[in-house]
Amino acid sequence: MGTVDRFSKTAETTGAEVHTVSKEDAKDVLQELIKPPAVGVQPLTDTVSLPSIVDPPTKQKFMDEAKTGITDAIIGIETLGSVVIPSDGRQTGPVSLFPARQIAIIEASDIVPDIETAFSVLHDQYGQGMDNTVIVTGPSSTGDMGELVTGVHGPGELHIVVICDE
Repeated sequence: MGTVDRFSKTAETTGAEVHTVSKEDAKDVLQELIKPPAVGVQPLTDTVSLPSIVDPPTKQKFMDEAKTGITDAIIGIETLGSVVIPSDGRQTGPVSLFPARQIAIIEASDIVPDIETAFSVLHDQYGQGMDNTVIVTGPSSTGDMGELVTGVHGPGELHIVVICDE
């Protein structure tokens, strides 16, 4: 079992849905996953571009209308099934939190084995000016009010699209 398979299995135990795709199929898979209206930020890599039905984030759009938010993930953590979402000037933070469905795009080569490796990578990036990220493990959920409820403090659905270059 390879890194992507182990990452996918762990992420799915947290309630996330993982979609492993080729670069060529990524845009079509994104199109299928989107519940319009959708907002998204163009991924930092040139691996995939967003479908034309995805609007850039504006306050009105993601606060009032968006059902799907699309961001990239800069790191996947195999042992946790988590993705690390940058919070930057592209408004990735709000786009990843406000809509009911989050789609995180990550390249398979950005999946690291464990949290220690992830922190090492983040340490290097913080030294280059990145100063805020969110580690997302499954859809938002809380049990502090009694029964476990999803979607209270963020998206109720998390879809992770892993781009494999193999």
